[in-house]
Amino acid sequence: MFYEFGFASDSEFGVGATAFDVTNEMIWTAHADGRLCSFSIQPLNEQQQPPDDDPEALPQRILERYSAVRAHFSDEQHSAILQLLPDGYGVTSLSSSLLRHHSHGGLQRLSVSFDQWGNDMLCMTTQRSHAKRSRVVVAGSSNIVDIDITSGGWAQRSVPVPGGEPVVSIKSRPDRSLMYAATAVGNVYTLDAMTLQSPNGGNVSRFDAHPGGSVTSMDVQGDFLVTCGMVNKRGALVTDSYLKIYDLRMNRLLAPILIMAGATAPGMGSAGPALVHFHPSLSSTLIVVAEDSRWTTFSIDSVISSASRGSSSIIPPVLEWQHPMCPAVISCMDV
Repeated sequence: MFYEFGFASDSEFGVGATAFDVTNEMIWTAHADGRLCSFSIQPLNEQQQPPDDDPEALPQRILERYSAVRAHFSDEQHSAILQLLPDGYGVTSLSSSLLRHHSHGGLQRLSVSFDQWGNDMLCMTTQRSHAKRSRVVVAGSSNIVDIDITSGGWAQRSVPVPGGEPVVSIKSRPDRSLMYAATAVGNVYTLDAMTLQSPNGGNVSRFDAHPGGSVTSMDVQGDFLVTCGMVNKRGALVTDSYLKIYDLRMNRLLAPILIMAGATAPGMGSAGPALVHFHPSLSSTLIVVAEDSRWTTFSIDSVISSASRGSSSIIPPVLEWQHPMCPAVISCMDV
């Protein structure tokens, strides 16, 4: 059973990124004005809890603001926070021009400027190197930059984006020392985690996930990579109704998954998948969110079975929920 237990807002600007903290019962939110907020997840006291004899009573919690800070304030164009990466000490936040780390209480511990790389960063991921130093790899429209955050933000290396294509999402695969970079033209490139270049030397390793369109969301877990995005139809970009799941052991596409969206938001047309995320503890379970905030969850085991038969999969919204107050576009999620 799924139900809403909390709602929080701390800015007149919409939430552009969100993430659960890794060590505390806490949620981080980031906003277009550069504001970074954290909310602790607290149970209601005994007086506020529903009566025990109520058969439909559910355990209730509330979100209480823990900290708030203007983390990015360079200018209106570059202040929007694009992504958050929590760790045991706080959270790393990324805007197009700055990478900053703040403690749980809002104290700034690190700041890295991207002036020399054009202030066009879009995404980041984290990975530990063989020397056990924490690294943050930041990618954008023109460069991928490897930053050692334990040495005060020293840039270890910088390479051009693969194929000259803007990287909109980057994910690491620590068990194989690989990274995957999804681009604004619908491709996903495999990169060596140390060199940030193709692991096959001059041979480019690439998936054509959404040809002629763009990748809007990507996630990697275990031996599988999943994407959703946009495709080009009759000269216009439209949401791709299919999820693409790749088996990384054989570098091949499994059967495409058609997500059957439910009712759409007024004026939005067909609401296809916009965000996708593997469940952190149920390794074969995917959570997919549509443009109109409806979401569905399913296991990829059936997809693997269909792929072995050479057929595609159609996933009805068997577990579907839409926020009653947010029928419009959803911008981010975390699990």
